[in-house]
This record gives sequence, structure tokens and C-alpha cells, in this order.
Amino acid sequence: MIYPESIEQKLGFDGVRELLLSNCHSDLGKKFVLRMKPSFGFDQVRQWLTQTSELKQAIGQGLTPALNSFFDVNEELKQTEIEGAVLETEALFAIYQTLDAGFSLWLFASGLPEEEFPELRSLYSKVEFPKPLLLRLEKVFETDGTIKDSASKELKQIRQDFRIEEGRLRSIVHKAFKQAQKDGFVPDGTTISIREDRMVIPIHAGNKRHLNGFVHDESASGNIVYMEPVESLETNNKLRELKLAERREIHRILSELTQLVHDNLPQVKSSVLFLSIFDFIWAKAKLAVNLNASMPDLQKKMGIRLVNARHPQLVVAFAKDNRKVVPLSLLLDADDRLLLISGPNAGGKSVALKTIGINQYMMQCGLLPVVDPDSKMVLFKDIFIDIGDEQSIENDLSTYSSHLRNMRNMLKHAGQHSLILIDEFGTGTDPMFGGAIAEAMLEQFVENKCYGAITTHYGNLKTFAEKTNGVINGAMRFDMQHLEPEYALELGRPGSSFALELAQKSGVQGEVIRSAKEKLGAGQLDIEKLLNKLERQKQELTEREKKLKLQEVKATQLEKKYSELLDTLEGKKQDILEKARLEASNLLKDTNKKIETTIRHIKESKAEKKETKKVRQSLSTFKEKVSQPIRKEKQKTIQKVEEGDIVPGSFALLDGSTTPVEVLELKGKEAKILAGDFTSYVKLNRLQKISAKEARTTERKTQYSKKHINLVNKKAEFSSVLDVRGKRGEEVIVLLDGFLDDALMLSQTEIRVLHGKGNGILRDLVRQQLRQYNFVAHFEDEHVERGGSGITVITLA
Repeated sequence: MIYPESIEQKLGFDGVRELLLSNCHSDLGKKFVLRMKPSFGFDQVRQWLTQTSELKQAIGQGLTPALNSFFDVNEELKQTEIEGAVLETEALFAIYQTLDAGFSLWLFASGLPEEEFPELRSLYSKVEFPKPLLLRLEKVFETDGTIKDSASKELKQIRQDFRIEEGRLRSIVHKAFKQAQKDGFVPDGTTISIREDRMVIPIHAGNKRHLNGFVHDESASGNIVYMEPVESLETNNKLRELKLAERREIHRILSELTQLVHDNLPQVKSSVLFLSIFDFIWAKAKLAVNLNASMPDLQKKMGIRLVNARHPQLVVAFAKDNRKVVPLSLLLDADDRLLLISGPNAGGKSVALKTIGINQYMMQCGLLPVVDPDSKMVLFKDIFIDIGDEQSIENDLSTYSSHLRNMRNMLKHAGQHSLILIDEFGTGTDPMFGGAIAEAMLEQFVENKCYGAITTHYGNLKTFAEKTNGVINGAMRFDMQHLEPEYALELGRPGSSFALELAQKSGVQGEVIRSAKEKLGAGQLDIEKLLNKLERQKQELTEREKKLKLQEVKATQLEKKYSELLDTLEGKKQDILEKARLEASNLLKDTNKKIETTIRHIKESKAEKKETKKVRQSLSTFKEKVSQPIRKEKQKTIQKVEEGDIVPGSFALLDGSTTPVEVLELKGKEAKILAGDFTSYVKLNRLQKISAKEARTTERKTQYSKKHINLVNKKAEFSSVLDVRGKRGEEVIVLLDGFLDDALMLSQTEIRVLHGKGNGILRDLVRQQLRQYNFVAHFEDEHVERGGSGITVITLA
């Protein structure tokens, strides 16, 4: 059951239907849109949704059919069933255009991969297309709807003869016209004309007896008559006969085509139905693309999980101003079937209710709801709503009476497979009695195990929800700092109406506010204060949670970078050791070679003192050259050492290391040292004291060396493409910041971010972040063949 009859207007679905109508290509699809209504059959709805989802996917992949002009030709098809009926040229041409569009669509559907588009392929497979009829119609009609010469041999011959006779007639009449001009019978500025399908010459009325011919017409003033020369009579008659013959042949062709359509009527109707359904699905798919709607997980187990649901009319309206709708997320299951929404006036409670209702209604009509794809939905056998004022003078109904009538229907019919949506529950009468009646009704809805959402300001209902299984409180968030609604729903707690705060913000006098607080009573005031306090604490916790998530992501990134740096340094260490081994090996070879040369030289010179002295001097020079770097390094090390005792605050070198450490405290023969961010205990005899100046110099050199190594490694390992697919929003921001920092440090000019297409959420987040950097000169979509809108290309200034 759908209740009330005005449900579409109350939810805003009539506006959705208008959007669908504007997407249709013809009246064929529009008829389906106008007849569209909710279904309660699981398989039927799933098929509708899958068809729409597949075509939406095809549109996203650029696989769109070329839909030519087509028309609703069902009335023309009915006429072919009348015996002896002959359709007019225009009617048959409309059938031809429709079949031509249907064939193009049939080819499109047949070319879709079956594993990706099974439902659209299934539509195509059910169509028996009358291709011979289409080919015959194609042979008959020009693109402007006229009959081709090649429609039949007879018509081709008739028109050929007509053109010959027409040429002969022009020659005869032109000759007669020239003669009449020469004789002065033709008025100035006139020429050959057509009257009653015959070529005639304009003649002064006074000269008509001087021309041998027949008068067919005269001017309005009677001064000019239009005459057919007697020489052209026979040719004009032949043309008339040919014209009649052409008309008869065209009628015969139209009769033949009408019969052909009749003979293929089942296939023609099948093709028109296929085109109608596809036009309808196309309208739904285009709407889904424009609204960023998605295929939910349709389940048989009762429960709803809406993720980022939006009202379609708000999406369309906000898009004009480049604004985004605040989405709604909720979960209703066997534990919490009813959601009680409270919060300030104009805070979004009614919109939340309509958002739930319209997305459920759209889904059961076969339209993709405006939700994220990880939403879960079910089919309800009943949808009841009580939204807005239905007071009626004609029916003598007050606002409260109309609400009671709606409640009576819900209480009578709503059960565990029903969805109920009630706005401002219990209002319209004395709050004391209204609240009590509303609580009693809510108790009954819980007992009936209904699913739904209810908005209220009543404190007793919030308390009831808090202590009753099957009901959950929900609050519309409110910015306590600026006293403005945030239009976001938060589950698990009741909301305050913020009546006093809003009254104060609106400029109501302070004494009135104070008086209201006194009349309200301490108990109720304490409840409002507690709700306000909870709201502030919740907002603070949310902010802290965001910061903690960012810090967690940053910590993960730093840990990863640290691990990568250790791996890099280990690799460099091995390279340096290998290089040292190689240099030592070469040095050893050179030394041995020099010694062998020296020995051989001494032997060859027979140990002459002068020559021996010369050779020994050469060997000494070589030894000095080899040991020079080592001696310099030793001197350098020795220069660092400073005389005096090591005390807390001293700087020292640990043996086997060139990195300075600071001495924090002494304990017997041990010292507590600080090396970088780490502390440790070492033996005093392992330390060599150095000056503070020397420590700073050594540390700067070490830091420079590390930075240089890190920069070289970064440049070698840097990728100009950052992949953020599948990441959360907080992760994306941190990754993007680090990526841009690295790119600037490495003097990159063009980089890319791979975020995928999807629903465009990551793409929008990345581009919103990029706009905050003044060093980003430009960004745009990648070329369509290299990823299109799934990749953002960034140019750095």
C-alpha cells in the first residue's frame, strides 16, 4: 500500500518525473515515465535497477547509442489492421524512421559484452527485428520523407518521361513567350508562370485575342491574363497524364508498404516496444549520471543502510550554484527499526525524512537512488507518510484531524514490512496531550515492528526512544559557536531544539529570554543544558578524532620513510665497503708491483750504492704518497680531541664513530650519553672529549651528508604519479602534501595524481586541496586516451 495518494508531491517525486521526461527522446519513453509506479516484486525491481545501472556504466565508458528521430507509431500500426487501409506517406515515413532508430539501437545492444551488460543484452535478444521491411522502406524513402525514383521501375520510368516532356514544354512556351514579348503583348517585368499546373504566359488583357491559346487565369485588376499557347496544349496534357500516373503508382507503393507492415506487425510492434523500453531506461540512466545515483545492494532481509543519501531535487538546485548537499547516512535493522529525529527548527529534520522516503520510492520504481553504492536497501510492501499540512475546508479537517486520520491508517495497516515516515509527530494540539498520544502511538508502532523515521520536539518521546528497544534517537547537528544548523544527522543521541539560543540570536529581548527560562522550570532547563553540553563535547571529540587520524597517517608515513631510509643507508654502506675493498686491493697490487720493480732494479744495477740510494728514495716517495691521506685523516681526528676531564655537558666522540655525543651524567666509570634522539650508557674510556664548536661543525657535516644522500635517493626513487585510489579522505590529504613537498624539493614541473573516476569524490577532494597551494600553477584532466577524468595533471610554478 502507498499512502497517501499525494505521496509523490509530498516527497518531491513529481519533480524527478519531470527530469525523466526531459531525458526522453520520444513520446514512447515518456509514456513509460508517466505510467511508472512502485513495484513490490523483488525480481522485477532488481531487473529494473540492473538495466539502469548497466546503461549508466555504458555511458560512463563512452558506449552511447546514436539515437535517431523516432516516434510513437502505435496508432499508425493499428490502422494497418483495417482491411484495405493504405497509410499516408508521412505515416509510413514515421514508421521507417522509428524502425531505423530501432535497428541502430539493436546493433548497439548486440555489440555490448554479455558478461558486463547481461540485462541489456537480454533485452536485445528478445527482439525479432523486421530487417527486410526496413530495407524495403529504405529503398522507397529519401531522408526528407519524399518517395525515391527507385521505389519501383514504373515510377522511375514515369518520372523520366515526365522530365523529358517537361523540358519539351519549357522549350515551346519559352519560344511563344519570346515572340509575344517581341510583339509587345507581354507586360514589362513579367515572366512565364504556372497556373492550374500548366505553364502560361502573362499577356495584356487587350491583346489576348492576338495570341492563339487558352486563358487560365487573370490578375486581380483584370489587366493581365495568363494564357497557355495552343502549341503547348498537347505537351501539357501529356504531363498531366504522367502526373496522374505517378500518383497512381505512389498509391500502389504505399498500399504495398502498408501490407508489408501488416505482414510484419508482430516484429514491428516488438521493435517499437524495445525502442520504448530503451528510451525509458536511457532517461533513467541519464538521470542517474546527473544525480550521481548508484545501484544499492538490494536485499531480502529487512533493514536499511543508507550511505550518503541525498534528495535529488536538492542535488539539482545546489548544482546551479556549485554547492554540495550535506548527505544523510543511517542504519535501521532488527535492533533499531525506528529512528526518532530531533533538533532545531529549520535544521533539516523534514528534509532528512523526505530524503529517506524519496530514495526508497525511487528504488521501488526502478530508479537508481541517490546514495553511495555500498548502501543496502529492501522492498517494503507498504510506504506510509505523514508530512506537511493536509487541513481542508471542504472536508472540515483541521491540521490535527488530518494527522489523526493518517495515524489511524498507519496503526491499522503498518507492520514489519512497512516503512512509516512521520513529520512533527504529535503536533497540532495541546503539547501535554499531543505528546502523550504520540508516545502511545509510538509504542504501538514498536509493537507492530514497523521500520521508519519520525521527527519530533517532544522530550517524552526522546526519553521513550532512549529506554525502548527497537527505537534509536538521532540528532540534527548544530554549530554551537555560530548558532547555526549543520543539516547533518547523527545517530545515537537526542537533539536539542535550541529554542532559547535561536530566539536570542534572532534579537528577542533579554528580559523575555530570562522570563522564558524561569517559566520553563529548572528540570527542563537542565535537560536542555545537558543536551547542549553533549553537543559541544561531541563536536570537540569529532575534531580531536580528525586530528588523531591525521597524526596516525603522518606517523605511518614517517615510519615508512624511516624504514626506507634505513634500507637505503644499508645499501650505501655495502657500496662504500665494496669500494673500499676494491681500492685496498688495487693499492696492495700497486705496492707489490713497486716493491718487485725496486728489487729487480737493485739486482740489475748490481747493488751500486748510488743507484740503490736512488731506488730507495723513489720507494720512499711512493710510500709517502700512499700513506698521505691516512695521515691527514689521523691528523684531522687528533685535532678534534680536547684536553681535560669529561664532565656532564661535555661533548665527545665515541670510539669507532665520527658522530659527536653529549654527556648527560657520570656514574662511576660509565657515562650517560645523548646521541641524536637516543640515550645510552657507555664506558668512560670509550669517549674522547671534543670542543662544543667542533661538535657543532661535525654534526652539520653529518647532517649535510645525510641530506645529500637522502636527496639523491629521493630523486632516484621519486615517481611522478601518486596513486590514491581506495584511500580515505584524511590519508589522501597527507599523501598529497608529502607528494607535493617532494616534487618541489626535486624541482619537478609536472606531476600526476591517479584517483580514478568512480563517483568523483576523490577527484573533488584532490582538486579542492590543490586550490590552496599558490605554487600550483594549473591542473586539469589527463588526455581521455590516458585516463581522462580519472587522473589529474598538475603543473607546478
